[in-house]
Amino acid sequence: MAGGGLVGCSKPEAEAPRKIHVPRAVSTMPELPATEAGSDEKGFAEITWPMLRGLDTRTGLANPLLELVAGTDVKLAGYMVPFDDGFEEVTEFLLVPTAGACVHTPPPPTNQIVYATMTTGRAAKVEQVFSVWVSGRLEIASTDSPYGQAGFKLGAVKVERRG
Repeated sequence: MAGGGLVGCSKPEAEAPRKIHVPRAVSTMPELPATEAGSDEKGFAEITWPMLRGLDTRTGLANPLLELVAGTDVKLAGYMVPFDDGFEEVTEFLLVPTAGACVHTPPPPTNQIVYATMTTGRAAKVEQVFSVWVSGRLEIASTDSPYGQAGFKLGAVKVERRG
């Protein structure tokens, strides 16, 4: 494939990037190589916020690396922004790269906000001061929240305080 396409990708439609509102078929996404992002012992590829900047905030198009990450199990470090104050545990929250983001205006760009939902049926302990690792399935999907529009959804299975 010309133009720096993904090696081993034989689908002709891979030439045209997809918009963020297009549903993804997880089974068609290749596995994320450990060389592209770190991998932990539990099978979650560690990704970084600069990788999420591969989502163009104006067009909604994702770069090839982000396309590769979408639909896979990832681990991302960040700060929780719960939707309600006063709760010690939540099942939905935003994950952002810096402490205090989204609680002021303007919010961070959509490619720096992840809408996380606990998929285990258990709530996660709110950690507003400390950074956390959130592990789960990452999708490129535009989602509105009280604190701004998120460019990603994360079906979280684990939240733990970092370090």
